[in-house]
Amino acid sequence: MASNALGNHCVTVILEAKPGKEQQLKKELVDVMNHSKKESTCLSYKVHQDISVPTKFSLYEVWTSPQDHAKQFEKPYIIELIKKLEDLLACEYQIVMGNSIE
Repeated sequence: MASNALGNHCVTVILEAKPGKEQQLKKELVDVMNHSKKESTCLSYKVHQDISVPTKFSLYEVWTSPQDHAKQFEKPYIIELIKKLEDLLACEYQIVMGNSIE
């Protein structure tokens, strides 16, 4: 797959579930991961749960471009996740976007 001139578009997201909502958030994140991996512009998508703080999750995504990543927010499965996050998250999620250095 093609990458942009600076390398692939990488996204890291840190989320923290409300106490007792860990399993539900995990289920939702895995569902989004499975849908996203089917997208031709998704090069990699991984969900991690923190070993020492099980309410914390991180997503690591690699997309062919920032534009392709932005298109994800139009997908029904992302729209549904966003609706659910207010009930699931203890605080606002953090996001870091960049280009891979090759």
